[in-house]
Amino acid sequence: MIQSFLGEALVDHSILTLIISWKAFGSPSRRSILERFKRIVPVDPRELETTISLAYVLHDIGKALSWYQERLRETKREERERPPGFKYHEIISAYIVNDILRRLGITSSKEVRSLTVTSVLLHHQAMRDLKKYLELSPFDELREILDHRPRIRPDDQLDIELLSLRLAQIIDDISADKIKDSMLISIDKLSTESLRGFLNSITYDVERLGRVFMLLPLVLVPLQMADNAAAAILRPNASPMSRLAYEVFRLIDGKYKLRRRIKGRRG
Repeated sequence: MIQSFLGEALVDHSILTLIISWKAFGSPSRRSILERFKRIVPVDPRELETTISLAYVLHDIGKALSWYQERLRETKREERERPPGFKYHEIISAYIVNDILRRLGITSSKEVRSLTVTSVLLHHQAMRDLKKYLELSPFDELREILDHRPRIRPDDQLDIELLSLRLAQIIDDISADKIKDSMLISIDKLSTESLRGFLNSITYDVERLGRVFMLLPLVLVPLQMADNAAAAILRPNASPMSRLAYEVFRLIDGKYKLRRRIKGRRG
């Protein structure tokens, strides 16, 4: 099992993050993003929805690398309250999301892809911002992570398939096998050079697409909130807010079901 935290399955965390984002923000949020995008650049509604959903599901895919997973599995009993972290996993995740979007041709809009990928990169914005990455120059640490082989442990291949199956339900006309292959190719071609070029290109996009990046909070904030809520629910000992997060999720779920029932009656 690929873990996104000690004892927490990455598949569970990834899918729950998407579900919470849908139920907490849902159509009104997506419509707001779409309308604001249209004022700046043409965008296809379905492409926008698919791009954001894929990014939310794969926002932590960098954690799947065997270097992180083996360190987590080797955690001793007395260290379990403070298990090893996943430093810089968001750089790897954002690179993989960007490469998959390009390989699968999910969006023809450079602006949509750049904005969505930057949201993945900055979903731990409280710890690091875009300029900090380039100032830190973390490539020596990333080299150690990437040099560890195989990149994905054989036992963890099933989890990659599960994520691919879930994404195939969201993305029209692309099979789970094609998504899985794209994911594995993207992971395999990772290098410090490709990550360096990726960070430089994102920095360039932020400068070049200035007006578009004013929309970043509309994509980033739902991801951050859904990510934190999913973690609090799945890691009951990780935060004193976990019970509150669980109750909020129940409230959102109940409201969502009630709205569907009312709409059904009106229909």
